[in-house]
Amino acid sequence: MSTPLDTQVGGSNANSYAGRDEADQYFADDPNRAQAWANFPPAQRDRALLLATRWMERLSLRGEPLTEDQALHFPTAETVDRRGAAYIPIGLKYAQVEWAFHILAHPPETTLDRASLRAQGVRSFSRPGLSEQLAPGPGTQPLPPEVRAYLQPWLIAGRRINR
Repeated sequence: MSTPLDTQVGGSNANSYAGRDEADQYFADDPNRAQAWANFPPAQRDRALLLATRWMERLSLRGEPLTEDQALHFPTAETVDRRGAAYIPIGLKYAQVEWAFHILAHPPETTLDRASLRAQGVRSFSRPGLSEQLAPGPGTQPLPPEVRAYLQPWLIAGRRINR
């Protein structure tokens, strides 16, 4: 059974910035990817949204959480409107949704994750039909370009953290 999405802004049990309905609407507005997103079962979309949130939470993001008991980094003092209501910036939700799509569209069994291999100290590998030497380099997974574009206002350059 999959974990249900909890999108309560500032909630102590929140585990996602965007809900499935928001993600579905985001892709409904994109004629090039609407069908691809809809073809993934709802539970699989939810799991991808949860994983994207977890990965976003590992990034070094601007601002401090608004309260000590909130589960996610956002909302922050910078994401409170004139009436004092906390909100999640739409760009963060779009970044999460884009990352979830990237996760589903590039499953690990078909993707060679060279960054993770480097991080584990692997210098070379081979499998039937493929042999490769890995050059030393950073062991962190690069952000998909669409995700980076949406997260840019909140990223602290050059730093990743594990929370």
